[in-house]
Amino acid sequence: MSDPQRPFLARLRDGLRHAFGIEGRAAAIPSEAEREIIERILGAVVRRGLTGPTILFLDSMRSLNFVSAQAIHYFTPIVGMIVDRDALHTFARYLERRGSVEWLCGRLEAMEAEGSPKGSLRGDGDAERTDL
Repeated sequence: MSDPQRPFLARLRDGLRHAFGIEGRAAAIPSEAEREIIERILGAVVRRGLTGPTILFLDSMRSLNFVSAQAIHYFTPIVGMIVDRDALHTFARYLERRGSVEWLCGRLEAMEAEGSPKGSLRGDGDAERTDL
C-alpha cells in the first residue's frame, strides 16, 4: 500500500501518474485467432477488388475504431444470425485496440501486392473482360 508518512499530495500524484495513460501509436499485432478472422475478411475484400475504397474508409474512420467496435458488439445479436458470433466478437475486440486500423491497412496493402488470394472468385481459365 502507500506510505502514511509521505505527504498527501505526493501520494495522490503517484496514484494518478498513469491514470490517463494510453497505449502508443504502434500497430496492434493480432493474436493467431484474430489473425485468422482478419485474413478471411481482408481476403474477401481483395478478391472483390475493393482494396482502395476499404483503405480510404479505414483511414477516414481511424479515430472512430472504438465506436465501430462497440457498434459491432451492439449489432451482434442480429448479424450473428448470418455470420459466426464468436468471430464478430473477436474482430470487435481487436478493433477496440489502438493501432488496429494501421495494421489492417498495412496487411490489406500487403495482400493486394501479393496478388489474388487463394479461392479467388474468378477462375484461372476465365478471360478478363475488356469491353467494360
